[in-house]
Amino acid sequence: MANETYSSETSAILDRYIKFGPITDPGSAANVEFLKSQPDEFSDFALSLRRKTVHPFVYEHPEYFDPYMRRVIDMYANSVPENLRVREDFTLVTVESMIDALRDRNPNGMDQKTILPWKNRLCISCAPLSYLAVSGLRVKGIPARVRAGFTMSAGKRGKYGDHWVIERWARSRWIMSDIDQMDVIKPDSYDWADIPEDKFFLGAEAWLHFRYSDIKRVDIHHGGGAAGLSAVAWQFAYDLGSIIGKEPIYKQHPVPFIDRDVSEVEKKVLDLYDEMAVLMLNPDRNYNEISEVYAANKEYFECISNS
Repeated sequence: MANETYSSETSAILDRYIKFGPITDPGSAANVEFLKSQPDEFSDFALSLRRKTVHPFVYEHPEYFDPYMRRVIDMYANSVPENLRVREDFTLVTVESMIDALRDRNPNGMDQKTILPWKNRLCISCAPLSYLAVSGLRVKGIPARVRAGFTMSAGKRGKYGDHWVIERWARSRWIMSDIDQMDVIKPDSYDWADIPEDKFFLGAEAWLHFRYSDIKRVDIHHGGGAAGLSAVAWQFAYDLGSIIGKEPIYKQHPVPFIDRDVSEVEKKVLDLYDEMAVLMLNPDRNYNEISEVYAANKEYFECISNS
């Protein structure tokens, strides 16, 4: 970033994603130093964070993994006490709380190359890990943002699964990367550090495809329990919130789609989501209009907890 020069318009866009939000703020100076101490080279940075976490599916759904990974899971999971085999997505919500927990569990420090024992790691899924990564990149002066959508690799066989990834600004463009599945995506499939556009449906793309194209109810799998258009609406609202700096979390959902069948959702809400989806196909160019539509219709797009 230091050696790159951009137009005032591009600089304004990037400035939005260098500032901390309510979730990505690391808090204390010690937490900032922890993030600064992570490797500068992106693949090493990603691996360092990945080695400090365990995905909840390791304990909840080991059948999702291939035979080799299941053997690894069996070998390491046995060393973790039952009370620590708990999804922490909903208790360690902020980056500050995540790093505080890591430091508490590893009082002797965490070297970049040290592979932490599983009992000392965070048990978090793609959403909090993505926020942690974005916070670390922003600390290093790299514009970054969380994106939400669907990918075949995160779903059950033959389905698109809900997933959160990151975008980082490098080589004068946004590069999408999947730290959560960096050790799952096969090298001959695609590059986890630079995901091709056709391998990930962002929330707006999924919404428009589901409404007007070839993705149907049976093609969507959502770990939060939603199905069909409701599942797509959740990911769309998460992605929208991330783009405009609201930083929603996994246990929050857009009000019109909480505990409600799509047939009960008013047509004006569906039309409003259609309008926003078109704008979100190019969030940088349409940022001001996206913000205006959101502000005027906050009650339809805002994500809140339903528990």
